[in-house]
Amino acid sequence: MSFDALSFYLDTQEEINTYFERTRIAEYLIHPAVKAAIIK
Repeated sequence: MSFDALSFYLDTQEEINTYFERTRIAEYLIHPAVKAAIIK
């Protein structure tokens, strides 16, 4: 199953990465408490 996911990602990598970039949350919009929780 994990190889299916990897194969899918490799086949559509550019599209997936473009989506990630388009939906990225700007750093200044992230609350400091959330940042602190992520860093832990």
